[in-house]
Amino acid sequence: MMVKENALEPYDVNAICNPVNGPSSEEYHVLVRQGRQSMLNQFLSDILLGVFSYSVNDGDSSYCTNGSLWDSCTNKTSINLNYTLCSTVMFGSGYGHVYSVTYVLQDSTYYVTVKNSDDQDTLFSCLAVVSSGGKFVMSTNPGSCEKGKTPFSRTSNQESVLITLSQHAFNSDSLGLSSDTDINIPAIDLNVCASLVFILLHCLLLYCTGSASEDELIYTTYTGMSFQT
Repeated sequence: MMVKENALEPYDVNAICNPVNGPSSEEYHVLVRQGRQSMLNQFLSDILLGVFSYSVNDGDSSYCTNGSLWDSCTNKTSINLNYTLCSTVMFGSGYGHVYSVTYVLQDSTYYVTVKNSDDQDTLFSCLAVVSSGGKFVMSTNPGSCEKGKTPFSRTSNQESVLITLSQHAFNSDSLGLSSDTDINIPAIDLNVCASLVFILLHCLLLYCTGSASEDELIYTTYTGMSFQT
């Protein structure tokens, strides 16, 4: 939203809709109706889908290095943290449960907004996340994302931390698949098996009748593979 200092000046629609010095992609804000946070049901970005161990650095010390569990696979619309393994409070959530609100992708960085389920302390947190060296690195900021926020450095907010996720189990990114990708392995296996059975039976028939030449057998095999395709 843009507000002119002098309300009496005429508005230029082009200047408003196409500002020269407009906000960057990470400078967005969200509103959630009170009491409706559990109904958000927004999918997390693919980069965060999975089960991970994590470590946290607040600029002075590192935490959760000897055991932790980050689960955003059981429920793909929220993040669950196991405080039994690591008691460090994350994202202002005393229960270790945050809802996914939305995200923005700029180049290779995801700017993800989450909301804690406690409705206390820090309600919203912004995560700037990127894949780096086989792990996922992020920086956090209470509230909204800051302009120029990067995954590799803390913001000026004292509550900002750096988090590193190490993949613990399968997620869609490990195979380079999106959440919309369909995998139909059983169907492929059935087609291959059916083709092999067809080839074997046909070859056996030709062998028993003694009517197959070498060229004919090769052609039959090629035909069988074409049938499979």
